[in-house]
Amino acid sequence: MANQPNTWAGGRLRCESWANAQNQAIAVGKAIAGGEVAYDEIPWFWSDQYDLNLQVLGVPSNELEGTLRGSAEEGAFSVFQISEGRLRSVLSVNVPRDIKVAKRWLKQGTCPPPEVLADRTVRLDKL
Repeated sequence: MANQPNTWAGGRLRCESWANAQNQAIAVGKAIAGGEVAYDEIPWFWSDQYDLNLQVLGVPSNELEGTLRGSAEEGAFSVFQISEGRLRSVLSVNVPRDIKVAKRWLKQGTCPPPEVLADRTVRLDKL
């Protein structure tokens, strides 16, 4: 895994995950074969720990507030970090579908308002 420039991190990033290692290798292979490949994936990490599925998408920041969706007590929740109306990162425990829709929002530079994110009656995949 290389320490590389990453626009999502706002600088250099060393992302030690299997997905990043795989995608970097694909990009390097294409470049060696003569293709012009820019590698700038959204950082993504996941781990299964006993009965917990933990996923992090984007680059979390201690300086940003989080919007909670779900309940830590119930063992299924996501925390969305937003800055200037754009989604910056998501931490999810046992709610992988939130990561899937969040990836789309990160790529589009959009995000629903915090009150919509927090409302579990709203289906995020329909927004």
